[in-house]
Amino acid sequence: VFASLVLLDSKDERNANLARQHFSQNCRRRMRFTPVRPTRRRRERRKHPKRIYYTIHVLIYLVILISLFQLSCAQEGDEGDEFVRQVLQDEEEHYETHTTEPDSHTEQARLEAEAFQKAQEEQIARERAEQIRLQREAEFEAELARMNEEQQKAAKKQKKKDAKIVRQILNADRKRRLYAVLGVKNYDIHIGPWTLLNTDSATIKRAYRTRARAVHPDRNRDGRAQEAFIAVENAASILSDEAQRQVYDEEVRLKRQQQRNEMKQAASTVKNSIGKYINRVTWVFRRIFGPFATPIFILGCLMA
Repeated sequence: VFASLVLLDSKDERNANLARQHFSQNCRRRMRFTPVRPTRRRRERRKHPKRIYYTIHVLIYLVILISLFQLSCAQEGDEGDEFVRQVLQDEEEHYETHTTEPDSHTEQARLEAEAFQKAQEEQIARERAEQIRLQREAEFEAELARMNEEQQKAAKKQKKKDAKIVRQILNADRKRRLYAVLGVKNYDIHIGPWTLLNTDSATIKRAYRTRARAVHPDRNRDGRAQEAFIAVENAASILSDEAQRQVYDEEVRLKRQQQRNEMKQAASTVKNSIGKYINRVTWVFRRIFGPFATPIFILGCLMA
């Protein structure tokens, strides 16, 4: 048993020696044909420049991101400031409208009161004028009763003439044609620096005297002669003053220009409608007769 144990030990030792030799041979073979791997420090040294490159890029990207974030924050801040400014402006406008609203209501109420008062005055004036007219008509009928037949015919004929003059004056005054109230014509034609056919002050004074004599209540037998006399006086007072006359002439000029524009617009509208109708008829005529439309039209014109 002891001998067998010794043999086993020697065999194990021999196997161990063979394993050592084999391992040493393998190590030599590797070291002979395999290049030596660099150590960790040398590998870090080789990779160090790339790390610097990557680090620089990362820093650049970080700087760009930070700058963009700052710009976005600044824009948001500007937008916030603009929003706050808009809100403050709206509040100021709201405050101003609410503070000025009573004033506007007061002004509107004042204008309505003035219009109502003016309407009442006009109504009172019309009623008074109607009373005067009825009174004058009654007086004229009483005078006719005291006249003979020939005198009555002459008085009625004269009254018709007076009524015609009074009617012309009142119609012109209603349309605010002051020159027509006085019975004169003012064309007021402007050609460059020159003014043609403009009525002067002397003509206005003569026309006023003539009209005043014609419609004076003591001479005119019409019932509304007093209204016509007041209209003549008002027209003469406005046209005799140069400043008021210039203002009135400017109003008349603007009104005439507006009327001309309206007439031009109406004429252009009619022209366009007629043109469309003619084009439609011509299109239908050509569709029906084709290439013979023009000769047929010429023959029709010659036959007509």
